[in-house]
This record gives sequence, structure tokens and C-alpha cells, in this order.
Amino acid sequence: MRKSTIVFIAAIFLILGTAGGYLIVSSRNKNASTFLNRAGILTKEKTTADLTYQDESGFSFGYPKGVKITDVTPDDDQYYSQLEITKGDNKITISVKDAKEGFSSGQATLVGAVSLAGMSAKQYASGGQLITAAFDKGVLYLIEGPKDAGFWEDVQNLIASSFSVGPPQAATADSSGDNAIYEEEEVIE
Repeated sequence: MRKSTIVFIAAIFLILGTAGGYLIVSSRNKNASTFLNRAGILTKEKTTADLTYQDESGFSFGYPKGVKITDVTPDDDQYYSQLEITKGDNKITISVKDAKEGFSSGQATLVGAVSLAGMSAKQYASGGQLITAAFDKGVLYLIEGPKDAGFWEDVQNLIASSFSVGPPQAATADSSGDNAIYEEEEVIE
């Protein structure tokens, strides 16, 4: 047999062997992916605003089920409101307070920009934290939580995207069948 024929046959076997090995490995990976997907390991749950929180100081936001919101507003005239949103050992803190100037980023790195209730807001990363900050009319709005590329960042972005400032929408009375709607009074001078 000629040397060129032997090289040609060896090349064909090498190509067929490589292709066969690739098919076997990709088939195993596909089965593993299917198993992991069925186990819920690869499937990323979408974080949705299942509920709405309305703060008495005049802002609201959407948040997912399964988290707990606690009012931790300090007894300080500077704060309009401070909330902690917790699940397990992690938390997001929302602070709304009087400020002479906006957020001082210090060592934080700018990672993005968003809109917070129509206000221009910036997002910073610092020490494993994601901070969303907006400043408007002497009021500083801060949302701080874990930078985890997962659930907590999704929750923070959900809060930022659904954040609203202003009087609450018309609220209904109790569920006793009374459909009275409470509206803001108009003052005429």
C-alpha cells in the first residue's frame, strides 16, 4: 500500500473518531443539562412584582412574594423612611432621607444607570454591594443590597423599575362592601 493511501485512511479514521467522541460527549452533556433543568438547578426563576408596598411617606414599589419588609426608620428627622427587605440572611435596605447633596460614591464603581420614579439614578458596586442612588429636590433615595448576579440583584432592579413617588392611588375602604374612594382634598386660595 502506498504511503499516501495509509495517511488518507488514518486521517479518515481520526476524523470519524473525533466526530464520534464529540457526539458521545455532547449527548452526555445534553442528558446532564436535562437532568439539571428538571431539578431546577439551571432554570433561572424570573423575579416578578407579586405585591406592592405603599409607604406612608409617599413612595411605593413592587416586590416578590417570599420576602419580608420591615420598617426600621431611625428616630431622626433626616429620614422619611428606611426599610429592610429580607429573606434568609440577606437584605436590601431602602432609605429615603433629606440630604444637602447626592450620594457620595467614595470607593464605589459606577456599573450602570437606571430610572427611579422618573429620576435619573446611578448604580454602583462596592464591597459586594449593589447601590442604586437618586437625588431629587433635596431628597436622597438609596437602595442597597447584595451584588450576587442573581436573586438579590433581580429584586433590587425590580424595586427600582417599579418605584413610584407621589400620593397613593385612590384607596378603597374596607372590604365590607363599601366602595368609598378616598381622594386628596383640593385647597383653593
